Amino acid sequence: MKRTSRNPRYRHVTKPKFAQKILKEGRLRAGAPWDGKYKIYASPAATVDVELLKDWYRGYADEPEPVVVEFDSDVRPHESRLNRVMGVDAVAWHRKSLPIESVVLKNKRTSRPPSAMSDDALARRFNRTINMTGDEIRRWHKSPLSRRASFAHIRAELPLLAKMKDTPSAKWTPAMWDKAARALNFVERHEAQMRAQGKRFGTGKLHVTETRVVALLNWGRKTPGVRLATQLLDAA
Repeated sequence: MKRTSRNPRYRHVTKPKFAQKILKEGRLRAGAPWDGKYKIYASPAATVDVELLKDWYRGYADEPEPVVVEFDSDVRPHESRLNRVMGVDAVAWHRKSLPIESVVLKNKRTSRPPSAMSDDALARRFNRTINMTGDEIRRWHKSPLSRRASFAHIRAELPLLAKMKDTPSAKWTPAMWDKAARALNFVERHEAQMRAQGKRFGTGKLHVTETRVVALLNWGRKTPGVRLATQLLDAA
C-alpha cells in the first residue's frame, strides 16, 4: 500500500519534462554514470528548503524553471554528503532506478515573467544591464572559458547578443527583442540569487561561483564588483 504521508522525506530537483515522467512512473532514474557508478541524488526534505534547491539547480543550468519533486522511499540511501560549493545537503543511492512513493511536485515560479515594459524602456535597461561591449562578447564567445557553463544553444546566441550591442534598438528584429527580455530576466534572477546566497552562507554581498559568473558572461553581463568576472574576460 502506498504511503500517504504529507511530510515526504526527500526532495529532488529536475527539468519539468522529467518531473512529469517521475510522477507517471513513480521512479527516479539515474543519468550517465559518474566515475563509473550510477547514482541518484536527493536532499533531505527536513533540512533543505525548496528555494535553496532551485537556486542550486539554476546555478548550473540555463534550463526552464526547475521543478522540485518531493517523495518518500523505503530504500535507504547508501551515502550522505554536503555540497560545500552550493551549501546543499544531499544523499545518494547507488542504483539506476529508485522506486518512490507519495510524489508531490513543487513548481512555484519565483522569477519574473517576460517583460511588459515599453520598447524604449526595455532597450535602455538592456544596454545598462548587459554591460559587455559587442567586441567583448565576440571575444568571449571564441574562448574555451565560455564553455564552463551554459548549454550550447545559449552560447550560440552570443553573436546575436554582440550584434544587438552594436545595433540601434530601432533596428532590432523580433528575435532581438525576445533576447533582450530573456537576458534581463536571466541576469536579474541570478544576481538576486547571488545576493540571497551571500546572506544565507555569510560569504559577503554576493555569493560568487565560477559557474554562475561564466553563465552571466554568456548573457553579456560582467557583474559589477565581481573580480572573477573581469579576470575571466581578460583571460579570454
